[in-house]
Amino acid sequence: MAFSKESDKSPTLGNIGVDVNENNLTWSDSSGLTKREDLSDVADIKERYKFLRARIAERTRQDRRTNKILQMKYGRREHNRTIQRLHVVSSRIVSHAKREKLGIILEDLKGIRKLYRKRNGQGSLFRGRMNSWAFREIQSQIDYKARWAGLPVTHVKANKTSRKCPDCGSSLTRIEARKLKCTICNKTEDRDVIASKNILMAAKVRAARPPKGSDEVESRRQENAGNPQSGWKEVSLDDQPRHRQDGVFWRWGRSCGFSGLSLGPGPRTSISSWQPPRPPPRKTRRPSASSRAPLLSA
Repeated sequence: MAFSKESDKSPTLGNIGVDVNENNLTWSDSSGLTKREDLSDVADIKERYKFLRARIAERTRQDRRTNKILQMKYGRREHNRTIQRLHVVSSRIVSHAKREKLGIILEDLKGIRKLYRKRNGQGSLFRGRMNSWAFREIQSQIDYKARWAGLPVTHVKANKTSRKCPDCGSSLTRIEARKLKCTICNKTEDRDVIASKNILMAAKVRAARPPKGSDEVESRRQENAGNPQSGWKEVSLDDQPRHRQDGVFWRWGRSCGFSGLSLGPGPRTSISSWQPPRPPPRKTRRPSASSRAPLLSA
């Protein structure tokens, strides 16, 4: 049975960035608090039931009916035990966010399954383990529980969350298996903690960014691309600038068909001096020497 309700978004005092991993879930909030939720038991459950299903398939290879019944039975048991443990962790995170009035920031992990396909240079055991990773389940639980409580949920890109320093933005150096160091800030932290802080910072940068379609975004885009500002100019019929409703728009450029317009600085042309563009001269083909030679009669 499904339930629904209309929940009003409550004002937030900060955010909490959540980094989902195979064996843990790490989050950091705006107050500087960081915590790691252990998910190693979920990975152990999947590994145990994977071995059990392989034994069932080996023992019941001659009986497809019994094999199907047992595989469905233990598959449901694995699913229920995994979901129950993920519910405990997701409820704990949403409760903390609701108590502190924090918005939740999640990674956009769309398309991550494409990294673990055949012919990617990975072993079959590693691909099977990563493809059974329940990252989407824990994110969906956090999402609907937060929306039920009236908390906003935002998804940000997961690019380079474990490769740059959350304080200065410089590249990090690996010193151990899961320890990274920033040579500029001289700080050493776990890569999951760094990822959760970068997710939190990505939400702040996104909130400070101007909305799409604004003049500031367009001018910044042209400046980054190395393009000049728009060349449209507003002039009147007598080359005197007026208001928009009294004038017409002209553009600098040779493709407009105006004789007085050019790519560089120069005089602007009004409608009275407009001339249609001339077509390019047609090239006539000269006859060859063989065609000009007179025909000799026998």
